[in-house]
Amino acid sequence: MKAEVEREIARKPCIMYSLSSCPFCKEAKGILSGMGAVYTIVEVDVDEGGMAKKAELGGIIGRTSLPAVFAGGNFLGGCNDGGLGGIATLHKKGELAPLLIKSGALSATQRI
Repeated sequence: MKAEVEREIARKPCIMYSLSSCPFCKEAKGILSGMGAVYTIVEVDVDEGGMAKKAELGGIIGRTSLPAVFAGGNFLGGCNDGGLGGIATLHKKGELAPLLIKSGALSATQRI
């Protein structure tokens, strides 16, 4: 399972591991969708093997809290923390769009 998660992270321009009812996950999805980003969502509480993937994230990034958002293979964080500071934090600083453009999840004309 670890190899599968690592492949997903490496191959997807942007991927979010999420819980379907989590308010922080919903906020992060709203930010990415509002920007027009192309991203993959893995709902760990719904998708087959999702909880095993959540457990593997602990070994990969040192935490299992969600959301966990990756772009270009890099851990951006959750909604407000972790990784590079989290989606909301990066967005407020104007740093999220360049990361998404670099990963191929957002075109330069979609910058918000």
